[in-house]
Amino acid sequence: MKKLLGILVLGLLLSGNAYSEEIKVEYLGDEVWFVKYDQDCTYKGGLKGVGKKKGIFKTKQQGIKHGYGLDDCYGGYREGQFVNNEFISGTVVFPNGNRFEGRFDNNGKLQGEGIAYYKSGDVYEGKFVNGILNGKGKHTDTNGSFWEGNYENGYLIGKAIVYDAKEKITWKGNFTKEGFTGVVKRYHDNGVIESGTCQKDGCNFNAVKSLEDIKKTKKEKKDKKNLYKKIYNKCILENLKGQTDQEAIKIIKEACKDKAENPSMLDKLLN
Repeated sequence: MKKLLGILVLGLLLSGNAYSEEIKVEYLGDEVWFVKYDQDCTYKGGLKGVGKKKGIFKTKQQGIKHGYGLDDCYGGYREGQFVNNEFISGTVVFPNGNRFEGRFDNNGKLQGEGIAYYKSGDVYEGKFVNGILNGKGKHTDTNGSFWEGNYENGYLIGKAIVYDAKEKITWKGNFTKEGFTGVVKRYHDNGVIESGTCQKDGCNFNAVKSLEDIKKTKKEKKDKKNLYKKIYNKCILENLKGQTDQEAIKIIKEACKDKAENPSMLDKLLN
């Protein structure tokens, strides 16, 4: 059984740049600047505190990133909204291919609703607190199947449902840090539903039912209930006529219940 691990969104790789040498700055108009810090790092977007607004020039003034911008450095980048040099919302892509979207705190961790895309193909989305899933969330696996439920500190905890890539339910049960725990149901494409229990060392299934069997069982229960009512009502009508003694009425009702629980009485009572 697959175990869902906690998701820790690391601090942003692309922190504020600090240079002692002159940097190349170009004003592109409409409050958009292009800054080349060195051969590996550039920035394009809103900038405050770099002086003149024309042409290309060099300066030791770093400026303050403010407004919409794209910060590209060492193979990764941040694109979105900056406020006084802090990246607060947008997309962060790391050199290894991992990508995070949402709102970020001063330490570069996702806060609130967000999505984490990993190079492996796994996708996590939901509510993040300090870079970790907390609350309702969803994990989509590399094969397209996905898990939905409530997360606590990055772990899927409580009632959970697993769907395949076609959004058909494949598992239902209770989840802990160890995976599915306790009573579970496993659903197959051919309509078979397995019931069983899961523990840390695996799952055991003790009952197999097809959808047809389940429908048949429901129908049998309904028919049995209707038959009970029919026999009981027939018995009552035949035995309570003119009866006024309360104790006798009670005895007759109990007797009719016994008869109604025995379907073999049907022919005798209804003929």
